[in-house]
Amino acid sequence: MNVIILAGGSGTRLWPISRKYYPKQFADIPGFGGRSLFERTLKRARRFAEPEKIFVVTGDAYYFHVVNQSERSEVRLPIENIFAEPEAKSTLAAIAAGLSLARSEDEPCLILPSDHIIRDEERFAQVVRSAESVAREQIVTFGVAAEYPETGYGYIEAETSGCTGISPIRRFHEKPDHETAVRYISEGFLWNAGIFLISPAVFRREVEVCHPQFAWAFFSETPLRDRYADLPSISIDHGLLEQSQSVSVAPTGEIGWSDLGSFDAIAGHLGEQWGNEVIAERASNNFAVSDKAGKTVALVGVDDLVVVDTRDALLVARKGATQDVKKIVDALDARGREESKFGLTVYRPWGSYTIIDEGTGFKTKRLSVLPGKKLSSQMHHHRSEHWVVVSGTAQVEVDDRSILLRKWESTFIPMGSRHRLENPGKVELHIIESQIGDYLGEDDIVRFDDEYGRA
Repeated sequence: MNVIILAGGSGTRLWPISRKYYPKQFADIPGFGGRSLFERTLKRARRFAEPEKIFVVTGDAYYFHVVNQSERSEVRLPIENIFAEPEAKSTLAAIAAGLSLARSEDEPCLILPSDHIIRDEERFAQVVRSAESVAREQIVTFGVAAEYPETGYGYIEAETSGCTGISPIRRFHEKPDHETAVRYISEGFLWNAGIFLISPAVFRREVEVCHPQFAWAFFSETPLRDRYADLPSISIDHGLLEQSQSVSVAPTGEIGWSDLGSFDAIAGHLGEQWGNEVIAERASNNFAVSDKAGKTVALVGVDDLVVVDTRDALLVARKGATQDVKKIVDALDARGREESKFGLTVYRPWGSYTIIDEGTGFKTKRLSVLPGKKLSSQMHHHRSEHWVVVSGTAQVEVDDRSILLRKWESTFIPMGSRHRLENPGKVELHIIESQIGDYLGEDDIVRFDDEYGRA
């Protein structure tokens, strides 16, 4: 089968770990072993398909995250298998785009969100394989055994209550209140996992009835990015599944599934607290994490709290209320605050930079450049820069000079000089950059040449 990974979500409910330009599927969430949810999803997809049959649909702003994390993972995707949506159009358009990339009429496609976790991967794989034959005639969605009355998930009511095999769907239910969720569980409803097995031929047949414009987008010879403007923004649930008469649910049983849509969900997965840096005294049922190694988080005389400490933001919330973290992000956006979009570490196609210190007229950064990557050829009107190599090897161009810098060597970039930094080596390059000037904003960059289309 083919696999399509949806990797375009913004993950606002996991702020401050997740930011607009570094959403939860790509973030390094403390307690997950240094491997992102997207990398875990790539490994999950590899159970069903070779890399050349795995496709990713993401947003323009996240394209380089997909490329870089694929390169560092054990599943290296062909670059042509990655599609960046020119604008977000919800899941129906994203799935249509993925099926368009796969170009296979009869072979079922497994649709996987990129930000879920599944503990029992083997059980999940068995259920997916058992649904392959059904998926050649119907759309199959996967329903997870509801373990508690979760109000943040949608529910599926199967035709046969408490079914253990694939069954027609009677009805989809929106996210309920607590009392309704308790009733749903008592009646054997399943959590809607947002995972599907779809044959392209079945998809075409169903959207031609429900939304013909998606059928056109799927089979037109017009470049895929050019078709997006004409597509409505609608989820596959509302746009197709709730209208189609050819949808069945495959119960997965208890596979340890979560969409990690809030810190309550992460706390349920990881436990009370994570890491040696958390110290609690007369405190219980708390979840506390820090993204800075060596920084102690101490809790005294408090219960039922979520504490998330990052280098530039601190979140303290009552357990059970973390779905409302999105409102904090909205408030930051309304005030024009950058903390909703970026942390102190900002990721770029070539690697990342971390702000170490800044003040009037100066800023210090740590640049991390991936092997074989280079920054744009650029200049600044208002600042000069001094680079010191901490590890790795740097190829530096300054005006008409080209020099090779090794560990502890340095160079100076005068204001107004055209310059470029490249990592020609096999290991990551780390540089300390000191900026001096009257204006140190990131928009003081004039690009002359850029491998990533930003010039």
